[in-house]
Amino acid sequence: MGWWTNGPYSHVEILFSKNECFSSSPRDGGCRFKIIPPDDHWDVVWLHGIDEDLVKRKCMYIAGKKYDWFSTFFNFMIPFDKYDPKRYTCSEVVVKEVFNFRKAFKYSPNDLFKLINIFHL
Repeated sequence: MGWWTNGPYSHVEILFSKNECFSSSPRDGGCRFKIIPPDDHWDVVWLHGIDEDLVKRKCMYIAGKKYDWFSTFFNFMIPFDKYDPKRYTCSEVVVKEVFNFRKAFKYSPNDLFKLINIFHL
């Protein structure tokens, strides 16, 4: 657990069929699709009632955008309302493209996990 993530999670992915995932990762240069084989490394939370095709189309629109280090610093390290609208963090991708929440940049992977468990999505 990192002090900056406020919980055990430091990354989140959207899992589509056939192990295809989407997220924003600084290691991979930003927003990208990637095949991630299933293993014990991941905690999978299944969401019901989500239109997978719609979410995938929305992800295609932002694929190639850069990772948002600015938002990571100003929203998780120092609590300000700052972000770069042309860049994304991993949890921001999920909150924005799956749930359509405003201020998606404010959610860390642990905030997202708590939100999903509170609402049993």
